[in-house]
Amino acid sequence: MISCSKNEILSLPNYSLQYSVEQIDFDTLFTETGSITRAIKLYNPHKGSLLIDAIELLQGSNSQYIMNVNGVSGTIIKNVEIAAQDSIYIFMQAFLNQNNVDTLVQYVDSLLISYNSKRESLPIVSWGQDVIKHKGEMRESFTITAGKPHVILDSLVILKGHTLTIEAGARLYLHYKANLVIHGSLCVQGTYDKPVLFSSNRIEEAYETLPGQWGSIIFRESSTANTFEYAVIRNAVNGLRVYGNAENPISISLTNTRIQNMSANCIFAENAHISASNCVLANANDYVLALQGGAHSFVHSSISNQGAIGGRNYVPSVAISNYSFVNEQECPLLQVVFSNSIIVGKIQNEIDVFTQNDTDVLDVEFFNCLVKTTIESKYAHYFNSSIQFDEHENLFRNMYELNFTLDTLSQAKDNGNFEVAQLVPDDFRGQSRIADTKPDIGAYEFFSE
Repeated sequence: MISCSKNEILSLPNYSLQYSVEQIDFDTLFTETGSITRAIKLYNPHKGSLLIDAIELLQGSNSQYIMNVNGVSGTIIKNVEIAAQDSIYIFMQAFLNQNNVDTLVQYVDSLLISYNSKRESLPIVSWGQDVIKHKGEMRESFTITAGKPHVILDSLVILKGHTLTIEAGARLYLHYKANLVIHGSLCVQGTYDKPVLFSSNRIEEAYETLPGQWGSIIFRESSTANTFEYAVIRNAVNGLRVYGNAENPISISLTNTRIQNMSANCIFAENAHISASNCVLANANDYVLALQGGAHSFVHSSISNQGAIGGRNYVPSVAISNYSFVNEQECPLLQVVFSNSIIVGKIQNEIDVFTQNDTDVLDVEFFNCLVKTTIESKYAHYFNSSIQFDEHENLFRNMYELNFTLDTLSQAKDNGNFEVAQLVPDDFRGQSRIADTKPDIGAYEFFSE
């Protein structure tokens, strides 16, 4: 019988390491922006030690990757011992150079581990995307196209009287706490096949559903004539933050737009005129929709709030008032109408109407909506032909995966008002909701898949 001690160095080729991965992948990254750190475990399963002669990057000093072993960084690290039945970690980051093209470019290298008269290799793979960066810019009118993505590092400000136009397929990524600030106008021209994306500049999978990664799209008092067509706004503090005044409310049109996964609010608006159709507002830790003053219309829209990562505050998804929640100043409320829309969430009362004085009666109507709320008698006049959501009934296909198309047995099916549906005859996907004369409630008409 042959035995060995834990301190003995095993040098025969038949003694091998075990690796936690077969390939080191870094997802898609923006060039000149460091990745998250990947940890690769090297395990020695034997009863004696293994001595690694060298751990090195094949591309050497030209590598797009950085590694650290036992606190030592470099492109080659020598004489690393792994004790019997012990392990070490190699920590790696990608830092990709610009590739000077609009499309993705693959960056490949190899991690080489030499020991016991053999060399083993782990492929390293990532995809790099060049971007156009904005940092502290104050701009007159310009257009963002669907070429390279744009990254806003702290703020991009559009001046009064000027327009930022964003064409179909364009992508805007914002850094932590960065804002897009509109003193003029914002014109978003997405399509169903090529929506315009507003998201975080951390595009690795680990950040995919993390809210609060950037600031807000902010509309200042001088802003006017803002339009969103097929936009996706996600993972911010606020989707839209609107600072209007009673004399000059800020106008915003939202069509076929999704705003989702906010650490605060999807829309927080003071003194605005918002017109929305075929929109999905989903998952915020404060309000999904806070309307303070102004005039608003929401037609065939779906509002759902299960909260985002970090935990939902137990305030209603939809809050309407004739005063500011920030400073309690009066915000004259002209009219708010929801029609053929869904408003649901995880708490019992997802709608509330707040008045500055107990005697105030606001012009608010929920017409033919599917709602989850405890309708008190003093608020009953706000609800016209609306349906109480039954938690025991099906509604969406999978709201936890942000799929707000209707379930086969959805309570919203065939319950829409036909006259309202004629105002928005096609659903979010461009499919007719009036062809069968039985429209559904919400942004999506049910079709078998």
